[in-house]
Amino acid sequence: MVHAQHRQTVHARSDKMKECKASAKDKKGDERKKFMRDRLKD
Repeated sequence: MVHAQHRQTVHARSDKMKECKASAKDKKGDERKKFMRDRLKD
């Protein structure tokens, strides 16, 4: 059961990262870093 919860958490983080990368596609350098950091810190 713990393993299933861990997998769901990892999968959710992975999905969030994919969405962030797609949204940050047009940003470069420090602007992109700040955008990604702000979006992923929750």
